[in-house]
Amino acid sequence: MFIINCKNYDEIAGDKIIKIAKTAEKVSRKYKVPIAIAPPHHLIPLITKFKITVLAQHVDDKKVGSTTGFIVPEIVKKSKINGAIINHSEHRIPEKEIIALVKRLQRLRLKTVLCVKNVNEARKLIEEADELGGMTKAVQAGVPKLRIEESAAIRQARIDKGEETIVGVNKYISKKQDSVEIRSIDNQQVRDQQIKKIMDVKSKRDEKQCETALEKLESAAKNDTSNLLEIAIEAAKARATVGEISLALERVYGRHQAVAQSISGVYRSEYEGDKNFMKIEEHISSFTKNFGRRPRILVAKLGQDGHDRGAKVIATAFADMGFDVDIGPLFQTPEEAAKQAIENDVHIIGVSTQAAGHKTLVPMLIEALKHEQADNVIVVCGGIIPEKDVPDLESQGVGAVFGPGTNITEAALKVIKLIS
Repeated sequence: MFIINCKNYDEIAGDKIIKIAKTAEKVSRKYKVPIAIAPPHHLIPLITKFKITVLAQHVDDKKVGSTTGFIVPEIVKKSKINGAIINHSEHRIPEKEIIALVKRLQRLRLKTVLCVKNVNEARKLIEEADELGGMTKAVQAGVPKLRIEESAAIRQARIDKGEETIVGVNKYISKKQDSVEIRSIDNQQVRDQQIKKIMDVKSKRDEKQCETALEKLESAAKNDTSNLLEIAIEAAKARATVGEISLALERVYGRHQAVAQSISGVYRSEYEGDKNFMKIEEHISSFTKNFGRRPRILVAKLGQDGHDRGAKVIATAFADMGFDVDIGPLFQTPEEAAKQAIENDVHIIGVSTQAAGHKTLVPMLIEALKHEQADNVIVVCGGIIPEKDVPDLESQGVGAVFGPGTNITEAALKVIKLIS
């Protein structure tokens, strides 16, 4: 349901609320989407004739009258209003009183929309950032990213369990999947073209002028008094590449190294007592008994693919199921991922790919493992991978491919069977 919550009372006149209601009714009918309006109390009689849900605001047991703006549930019922929107966080009303009010509305068979929880949860996040010294410090500590990943893991668990519906993914799945034409890019050819372009630029530029511009940029970064953007633009005009400009600054500032952090417990908490989840735990317990240690997976991101939220959700879920999980840093090369897998003695590498690098980077990873005599390490892929690419990946040694919409618990079972 879409809710139009009219907050600016002074700006909403009778003709304006009627216009809003007419438009809402038209949109609701055309797109078959339920729409509710929560208008000022004195304008409610003007819109009850429209085929839309009308919600009362500021519903309360104790505060009654036009001076407070609050009305009691019984008046809501008499006014031909369909329900109430409750947003009492700003008035600091205790949760116990809110629950009692909701029950009273339910007894009157009125729809109830609660806005309290989201506001209170948002306030907790703001307070958490304040305690860390502000948002900048919180970002440096990686806290907002962790909270986003925590939320993503909880939502994924609910989707996997079917508690949250994603049409076409976990419910109302079409039996016939239409084939979609996808343009295929030869990554190696693109890379060769880019290298050629860069070499052409370098061969035609005034090398001395370019070096002088880069030295000026590095010097400016050291004294911290000049406009670095202006000097970087000068270097670009001298045909310095982005890589060379970045390197000049890196010599002074160093390079940012993203710390791989993960959360635990949130995915498991959503599956408490679930039979499928317990089945996975039994498989892991059996694996541990047979092989003397728990199954170990490296979740890797290769190349310039910086989208790691899906990888973090996988890492969180697998850790909660009982896997030992290592998380590779962003922008790893296939050789670096292979080295980390060997050093950490993992059973399997899970490559998360969102940027179409799988056709090039995954075969390179398999070759790197073979080169190190570690081809016993199984490689699986997950992410945005077209169906037509799957046979090619499997023919090159990929153990399994998990496309969009894959249920994580089902993927975990398949992974355990692969390494067992």
